[in-house]
Amino acid sequence: MSEADGISLSRETLGGTAAQFTMAAVGFAGTVIFARWLGPATFGGVYLLFAVTKIADRPMNGWSLAAKKRLSESDALRPPAFGAQLLFNAFWVALAVVAVLVAGDALRAYTGLALAPVLLVLLLATESMYETIESLVQGRGRISAATWNDTLRSALTLPLQLWFVALPGIAGAGMVYGLVAASALTLPIIALFVSARPAIPSRAFLRSLVDYARYSIPTTILGTTYDRLDVLLLGFLLGSASAGFYEVAWKLTLPAVFVADVAGRGLMSTVSARRARGGRQ
Repeated sequence: MSEADGISLSRETLGGTAAQFTMAAVGFAGTVIFARWLGPATFGGVYLLFAVTKIADRPMNGWSLAAKKRLSESDALRPPAFGAQLLFNAFWVALAVVAVLVAGDALRAYTGLALAPVLLVLLLATESMYETIESLVQGRGRISAATWNDTLRSALTLPLQLWFVALPGIAGAGMVYGLVAASALTLPIIALFVSARPAIPSRAFLRSLVDYARYSIPTTILGTTYDRLDVLLLGFLLGSASAGFYEVAWKLTLPAVFVADVAGRGLMSTVSARRARGGRQ
């Protein structure tokens, strides 16, 4: 990596880390407010739904890693990478609709949320969609821009969640509605940072994505399952209230990993781009 690449990565990492700490402050404030407002059972049920959603959207995330790698190699690959990501997202959300029609009762029983199947599909179509497009922006090396846009999303999420939760009969579902609305509002903004119009990818391009995604998708599924296995098991064995108490404690540990996480996002795209150009790592 050249000195210029190092300086740029350092600058983007610093800006991204500052944004991460800002998001952590907003997120932790929301955690305290909603944990006390909703009670541990409802609050825990919402986070169990979030955890299930994170497992369900891992193929979308793994595919975005493949698209991110190809996009980082050349500016000319941005349109087909963007198009391939949107097509895969649409396919996966449609598949999720079928899945919740079959397993909706089990999801309601596990989370304690009557609208859990609908909420999961909404999350996949907005929040998960947002994250995959953000990954493409990171592939351009725009880590700070992507993270600050995510901070804007967090800043919108909390007041929207407060508003929805305060509505009669909404309760815990309001936390999901707030996140869905904030993701939908900021999705067009993050898409602008891709700096490309989506294009229909060629078969050869799709095959190149599949070659990478066959490794990235299982890796993201296993990694996320390992990370969230604790709260998922707590919900299964002890119920949503235990998951709610655990989630509050877990939020306290997040700041320790911010710097390494933000730097890693940019380092992958920088090394991949130089490798594709035949440069030294």
